[in-house]
Amino acid sequence: MTGTCRAGRGGFTLIEMMIAVVVIGALTMIAFPRMRQFSDAMAVRNARDALANMMSQARSRALTRGAPTRVQVTQDSVWIEQQAGGAWSAVGVAEQLMQRGGLAYAGPAALTFLPTGTVIIPGGDEEVELAVSHGGHARAVVVSRYGRIK
Repeated sequence: MTGTCRAGRGGFTLIEMMIAVVVIGALTMIAFPRMRQFSDAMAVRNARDALANMMSQARSRALTRGAPTRVQVTQDSVWIEQQAGGAWSAVGVAEQLMQRGGLAYAGPAALTFLPTGTVIIPGGDEEVELAVSHGGHARAVVVSRYGRIK
């Protein structure tokens, strides 16, 4: 038996590599916008949940400490303040909610929770909506004048 060398392919041809690159490019073009939409939706949902959590913390603090507590919201951050001796002072750390992916906020600049758990809503409405949005996605926290947070 003599050792013969089989003639075979040792790799991929240029055309096969180009087809693979085109297929990968097409799949990427299809998947990227969907991934972006998913990312935007998650950022909005996370910011809405964090905002609702801050509202719950403020209400709980007003009830347990027996002092008015408010949530301050700006276009880039959210924080809790509590009234002591007629002056408002920040409690805890400000959250940079709106800087997470260019989110937009719509709602009042402050909501004050009284020691009874009720809320002072600007304009005297029954409830107020605090909305977070980005790229066609929007979520809202609704706070009733009785302090219920939805």
